[in-house]
Amino acid sequence: MARRRGIQSLEGFLSRLYEKWLTDPVFGNQTDTRAKEAIVRFAQFIPEQSEEIVNLLGRVLSITKAEVEKLIKQGATHI
Repeated sequence: MARRRGIQSLEGFLSRLYEKWLTDPVFGNQTDTRAKEAIVRFAQFIPEQSEEIVNLLGRVLSITKAEVEKLIKQGATHI
């Protein structure tokens, strides 16, 4: 998607996916945490530089750069 439609389309898709998961708590009482981890796992497929991925995830998940980096270090993705 990022290659064909651009990174903005991907950001919109991930934002809607995250919102859907929060609206319909598919992960039970840990939905927010697990949804964030799942979105971060998608980052391994984004054909961009690491810094751009961190910024994109921060915008999608409405969290700080430090929080994104913490999720990444916890093994949520392989960048």
